[in-house]
Amino acid sequence: MFSHTADVVALYCFFTSTTIAETFSETNQIEKGKTAAEIQHKEAELGVRFFEELKTFFQYISVLKLEGVEIRFDALEKQTLNEKVFLILGEFWKYADGDKLFYDVENHNIVICAHEYQPPKQLKQADTMTTFVEKILFQYLKQQYKK
Repeated sequence: MFSHTADVVALYCFFTSTTIAETFSETNQIEKGKTAAEIQHKEAELGVRFFEELKTFFQYISVLKLEGVEIRFDALEKQTLNEKVFLILGEFWKYADGDKLFYDVENHNIVICAHEYQPPKQLKQADTMTTFVEKILFQYLKQQYKK
């Protein structure tokens, strides 16, 4: 789990650091998080209970839009695939443009729905949101924003 929110704060600091900020285009966007009440409302609206890690992420960052990554709290959707319930967090273009980023509500895995496969494949990225942020997302963004 995010240790006392330090990992999410570190993520936010990384995204807003001078090096990253210098490479931002006008389309890049990071917005402050949501309140506990707003998160509870979204849980009720979707009929899904968020795991603490996901709540913590959204308490600090409600919109994350960078090259190849887009996560938007207000655009969260619930989708059922193969009898499993997922939240569509947004997009993560690790494999191809437009791949959807899913959060498995039951076991908290982060999965990409890779649409370039026929039929599309669900490719597990991380066991938890924390692992996704710390290992997968950080590494991806470091590669995207290298000078």
